[in-house]
Amino acid sequence: MRRPAPVTIRVRIAAGSALVAAVVLSVLAVLVAQQVADASARTATQLAVDDLRPFLVDLRNQPEEEPDPSAAGVLVAVVAPDGTTPRVSMPPELLRAARRVTDEGTVEVPSGRYRVVAERLRTPAGEWRLWAARDLSASDGLLEGIRTSLLVGTPLAVLLTAAAAWLVASAALRPVERLRASAERLRTADATGSLPERGAGELAELAATMNRLIDDLRDAAEHERRVTADTAHELRTPLAVLAAQVELAQRHAASAELPAIRDSVARVTRLADDLLALSRADAATAPPSAVPVAALVTAAMDAVDRARLLAPEGVLVDLELDPRTDESAEVPIDVSGFDRIVGNLLGNALAAAPRSAVVVRLDDARDRLVLTVRDDGTGVPEDFLPYAFDRFSRPGTARSSGSAGAGLGLALVRRLAERSGGSAALANGTGGGAVATVVLPVARGRAR
Repeated sequence: MRRPAPVTIRVRIAAGSALVAAVVLSVLAVLVAQQVADASARTATQLAVDDLRPFLVDLRNQPEEEPDPSAAGVLVAVVAPDGTTPRVSMPPELLRAARRVTDEGTVEVPSGRYRVVAERLRTPAGEWRLWAARDLSASDGLLEGIRTSLLVGTPLAVLLTAAAAWLVASAALRPVERLRASAERLRTADATGSLPERGAGELAELAATMNRLIDDLRDAAEHERRVTADTAHELRTPLAVLAAQVELAQRHAASAELPAIRDSVARVTRLADDLLALSRADAATAPPSAVPVAALVTAAMDAVDRARLLAPEGVLVDLELDPRTDESAEVPIDVSGFDRIVGNLLGNALAAAPRSAVVVRLDDARDRLVLTVRDDGTGVPEDFLPYAFDRFSRPGTARSSGSAGAGLGLALVRRLAERSGGSAALANGTGGGAVATVVLPVARGRAR
């Protein structure tokens, strides 16, 4: 089944404006017509009352005499107490209809519609009854003309309102159309520039927000291209070595260097493992469940024990704990993530050729848990510090020496810390060596 074409904003605005105008103008037309009809009835009633007033005055002052004749064109009927009609200027059919009116009202006879007013006057001779009528044909003609004008003018006004709304909407949406056309041009792969930010107001703010979004998307795309290129570069060397060794093993099994093959496989495995861990950390949208500090202390001990087995001879790997540490407090990080943080920092410290010691320290700083890994090695080049936590970033000395690291360890440390609401930093120590610091938030008073 074919889907109907979408209704544009212009059509919606024009249709909505026309509907509102139709409702409002229709209500106003009904009210105007009703007001004119009521005003005509009140005017005719007052004129009829004025027509009866001279007769009432005569009868009150001289009840024994017959009332004076009515003026020309005045429709009245005066009935004496004995039932006679000394003064009648109404046609017979109007008189019959008027005598049924007790106060005031509108009657309709073959000659037209009339507004009738009735009065009663008590005198010593008895009760007089009087009626006066006013022809409504003129007011009916005026009301009919007004109704005709409203019936013709209301639809015309609705159409004009819809047309005006269409033009206003088109003018208002013209900058939006320019933004859409500019955004369409930016869809091409090699497009540069940004959306036009003209004037002020909501559209300029929208363009500025979209430009920031475009910049973020470009940065993300550039970052993805850079990560892909760096990953391919890092994988090329071990895979090339592995392929060469496998080919050599096929041709001359005795000449195959199995340790080199194992090293290449291990390097590729470490790289894949770091990339997977980093991808999972990036994909996480919520911080992990909180764990007690005691579990993190145990993880730090395990990481230190593993590092001692890998440390060069004469290098001490030690763990220091702040005696004030509240091990019942909780930190929003999983134990495996904290273990990876400590392990990566220890691996970097041991790779920095420490002279005598690598020290891991945990400090309880009020609402924070501070992890510090310090070594007395060669330190970090100052020009590398701003980029130390970037992915695939390694100092020039590490690249030239052929270090097996891919430059993902510190990036993973920072991502795991930030995922838990913390931070990571790297600096050179005052006495030499490097100092890596990870700060994690702590929640207290929820011990189980």
